Amino acid sequence: MKQSIKFLAFSFFAFCLSFNMNAQNSRANSKANTVKTDKIADKTEKMEKRANKLADKVEMNDDQRARFVVAHVEYSKAVKATRKTKVGKAVKKAQLKELRADHTANLNSFLSDDQMASLKQIAKEKRNMKKGKKNKKNKKNRKAQLDTIEEN
Repeated sequence: MKQSIKFLAFSFFAFCLSFNMNAQNSRANSKANTVKTDKIADKTEKMEKRANKLADKVEMNDDQRARFVVAHVEYSKAVKATRKTKVGKAVKKAQLKELRADHTANLNSFLSDDQMASLKQIAKEKRNMKKGKKNKKNKKNRKAQLDTIEEN
């Protein structure tokens, strides 16, 4: 009799423990899925905002804006996916170059030459700003290295 009571108590405890573990796992999985979908939605919104800002700078009409936002978001997602792949640098570079060429051809199909020129100018300015920041950082690092060398 004592053994059967112990057995029942132990089996009930094991059942409760396994039920609790399953509940926690399902809750964690559902939270992870909602977090992932929220992050993807946020990233897509950010891409759309960037595309709309570019469209404002280039002064596109409504039809051009709609097509540009869709094309830009698709291009951004494709570039991000290509960068995440685990292939060699040369292969990635070739894939990105092909994506860029396809994107440019797509944009040329509905944007005017002036709009394309202004997009290229904006991209050039952005690259120059990044280079300027890198150069400033490098100058600071070099100066700090020279200071430490002089101290020694």
